[in-house]
Amino acid sequence: MAPKITGGWTGKMANSGAVIAAAAVVLSTILVLAEVVARSIFHTSTMISVEFSSYLLIVITFLGLAYTQRSGQMIHVDVLFGALSPRKRAWADALRHTAMLAYASIALWYVSIFTWRSYTLDQVSSSLLRTPQYLPQLFMVLGLALLTVELIRSCLLAWRDAFHGHKQHGTE
Repeated sequence: MAPKITGGWTGKMANSGAVIAAAAVVLSTILVLAEVVARSIFHTSTMISVEFSSYLLIVITFLGLAYTQRSGQMIHVDVLFGALSPRKRAWADALRHTAMLAYASIALWYVSIFTWRSYTLDQVSSSLLRTPQYLPQLFMVLGLALLTVELIRSCLLAWRDAFHGHKQHGTE
């Protein structure tokens, strides 16, 4: 298990997202297990496990992003970064974080518009439950917002390191 992240309100937000994502993993596992038992023993279906497991996958993915970034576990190509001198690595890291921030900001903007349209158009799932689609989409918005805040923090630290030659920042 990764170390607990500390460091102000952004660390608390990243931790909170990770805790909710972990709870969603447990809940998703329980739902799938219930479906397997229902089908194999009772020859019936829960009728909700597939739909809610899909929604929980959104929660797991998006609410885990800020924690993943803050703990330094976001995917990057070590082969390229490892070949650079510490000074060049700091500059490449600053550019990488800036590109990630730009991408996350654009994604947040478009996902927010998408979610707002789902809300205003009263879009619901095609299942028997007719779940309003903006509800699971809100977790996408929340997760991307947390990631964007974390990337702003990461960018500031990375650019500070590039300009001042500090060591690479970590989990604090």
